[in-house]
Amino acid sequence: MAENNTNHASESATPDTSQTTGRIFPVLPAPTNLQYFLSIKLASDNYLIWESQFTPLFKSYNLMSFIDGKQPCPSEWIDDNNGFQCRNPKYDEWYRLDQLLLSWILSSLTDLVRSHVVGISSSHELWDALKRMYAACSRARIQQLRNQLQNLRKGTETISEYFCRARNIGHQLALASKPVDDDDLITYIMTGLPSGEYGSLRTALNTRVDPINMEDLLAMLLIHEAQLDEVHNLPIGTPSANFTMKNQNFCGNRFKHNRGRNKTQDRSLKNQVGSCFACGNNGHIAANCRTVCQACRQPGHGALKCKAYKMQKFDDAPSIEAHTANAYRSFDHGGWYPDSGATHHVTPDFNNLTIQSNYNGGDQ
Repeated sequence: MAENNTNHASESATPDTSQTTGRIFPVLPAPTNLQYFLSIKLASDNYLIWESQFTPLFKSYNLMSFIDGKQPCPSEWIDDNNGFQCRNPKYDEWYRLDQLLLSWILSSLTDLVRSHVVGISSSHELWDALKRMYAACSRARIQQLRNQLQNLRKGTETISEYFCRARNIGHQLALASKPVDDDDLITYIMTGLPSGEYGSLRTALNTRVDPINMEDLLAMLLIHEAQLDEVHNLPIGTPSANFTMKNQNFCGNRFKHNRGRNKTQDRSLKNQVGSCFACGNNGHIAANCRTVCQACRQPGHGALKCKAYKMQKFDDAPSIEAHTANAYRSFDHGGWYPDSGATHHVTPDFNNLTIQSNYNGGDQ
């Protein structure tokens, strides 16, 4: 007897589908907290994003037929078995659900948008009106976002700011049901980077066999940015040509790590600090040295008194001496680059050259 009562109670709690085939009432009850479902309010530029939150909600409650017009409004009055008109219960049920959907949609509109749809009384009419007004604007917005991706440039932004801006555009397109593939987004990001600073990284990614994800790409870009900052923050010396010096004539210990250097040579270099590059004597520098001629390399006279110098018609001797002195002084800085990549070097000491030949022409 108790078992029969239990079965009877369960049957009364579960709707009889055989008797509710023609019912409009949704399978699930309406949600009470719409803010958890409808967090995006419709504005003039986000119609597709706004629509994307409503469609699954309507489908989950079997209410999409109200919105697309497939469930038209039934007659308000019908004839009973005796031929008298009576109120149609299906109309009351339909009207109640339609007004519920209407309130859902209105609650998700901004004040400006709501002012354009005042007076609309059904959910289907409201849905169509909003689609006519804002769907075209959303298509224009999608095209605008795509143009922003195609014209993406880093400019003065940091890598973090630039990367976040690119991903934000991708997210907006995804919300508008127009997602961008990660590979395409990576291509847009790399194309917008300066070629001079990020060209090597771009080449490495193009020759990479395995695809890279967005997280790894951001990490690589941040590391590359940090390396560029280190290079840009290096102290910059006086602009000058690259000079080659014989090791025994170079002051200081800049070449203490060079190949072929021994401890005896290092000690001798330390003792020659302040020595002349031209004659090797202590107490003066090459700019003040008058012992060796700068034109013929012979001792005992200067370039101004050199006969060979005058025969070659070098009329600007003081300028040559000044440039030579400046060359020595401009080289005296802390930064030294033994492998600068330069194809030509300038040396003030003729003895530094392994293969030597005098230039007898008149053009210097």
